[in-house]
Amino acid sequence: MKSLRGLENGSIELSSPFGGLLFFQSASYEAESCTIAISGAYEAPRFVKKEGVFIDGPAPWGEIQGNNLSIFLPKNEMQKVSSKYTGYIEKVADYWDKVIQSH
Repeated sequence: MKSLRGLENGSIELSSPFGGLLFFQSASYEAESCTIAISGAYEAPRFVKKEGVFIDGPAPWGEIQGNNLSIFLPKNEMQKVSSKYTGYIEKVADYWDKVIQSH
């Protein structure tokens, strides 16, 4: 489910009966800062290649973020990838970055 909502000088309340990952994006790199309050959410498992750290979380879906794309997968699959051997999750991110770069 995707919801794009603009926010100008106010607030907005969103909910989803399906759950899912939350992403916030500014329309401009020069946007002013804002405060976001989230309730009833769980931190998702996440690996960010630039940071090189896997953070486990209780949410049922997680993200592997490379330089060129993000991969979303069920938590149990992400745990398999992260525990296979040291550095394997980074190799997965590297592989998919190379696939994207070649196209």
